[in-house]
Amino acid sequence: MIGVHRNGGFEEFVAVPAANVHRLPEHIGLDAAALVEPYTIAANVLDRMQPHPGDRLLILGAGVIGMTILQMARAKGIDEVIVTDVINERLAAAKQLGATQVLNSREQDVEKRCLP
Repeated sequence: MIGVHRNGGFEEFVAVPAANVHRLPEHIGLDAAALVEPYTIAANVLDRMQPHPGDRLLILGAGVIGMTILQMARAKGIDEVIVTDVINERLAAAKQLGATQVLNSREQDVEKRCLP
């Protein structure tokens, strides 16, 4: 992984193996291109989970990965998605992106709120 197991993640210029380079269509801007990796992680998570409509999903953390999982889960038809975080602004954003319930884990007992 470039930037983790191999130097280069925060370099202005970096040489990488050709197999790691993918040309994006010109209509995709840099802001959208920066989200490709988080969305691939979210797709991988949901693929491994094999969720079905009617399932409940709890996402621990409303960072970039948590938010992309939230969006993809809702797009896959998961009706109940609960998101936790310790930053209220992130929880507000999660609510706007479709979380059915948000919990500040510093202020609320997540286990009590989520278990039937």
